[in-house]
Amino acid sequence: DTSEETVAYPMPERCACGGSVTGTDEVECVIEEEIPEPRVKHIEHRAHVGKCGKCGKRVMAKLPGASPDGKPFSRVVLGGRAQALALSLRYEHHVSYRSTSRLLERWFGLRVSAGALSQVSTRRARQTAAAKGEILSHVQNAPVVGADETGLRQSGQSGWAWLFRTPTASLFEINPSRGSQVFEAELGRFDGVLVTDFYSVYTAQKDILHAYC
Repeated sequence: DTSEETVAYPMPERCACGGSVTGTDEVECVIEEEIPEPRVKHIEHRAHVGKCGKCGKRVMAKLPGASPDGKPFSRVVLGGRAQALALSLRYEHHVSYRSTSRLLERWFGLRVSAGALSQVSTRRARQTAAAKGEILSHVQNAPVVGADETGLRQSGQSGWAWLFRTPTASLFEINPSRGSQVFEAELGRFDGVLVTDFYSVYTAQKDILHAYC
């Protein structure tokens, strides 16, 4: 039994035909899967402030959303799960920042502007740049890489979503071009086996061993 809440329905006293009803040991059950009522959780982060006895500098722990030097950008910041939902709606489901802003306010009571969501995206891109570099290095040095690209329309602009993957990593590159310069920028140093379809950008790579699917 995985139910977290039970709603009991009393047995009718009368049948539709008018006869009286006698109870049996039989019980019918239906599990309804429902989304819990969303609400915003406010978490106050407090940092005790000290003063350096040598230089007089104000010293404190870095609070969430602070700049690299530890100074808070704002007294109210968007939490990690809220940021993840906003970014998922934007980049996985292609919902605009403005529509995401309205959705968060309507369903969660979370008021955040489209501009603030855009700034979240920019900051996350900077923070994950190092991780992307690690994935790129892994893909470039892998013995076998699968590559493909598909059309992607975002913010009214047409472009391409490129994918370079191994069994343990996937590198995505969103680019307005489907040209060879994108491949060269990502896998220009690759000398393993490239698994692709017969798209000419791939087949033109003469120094690579090809496998086709």
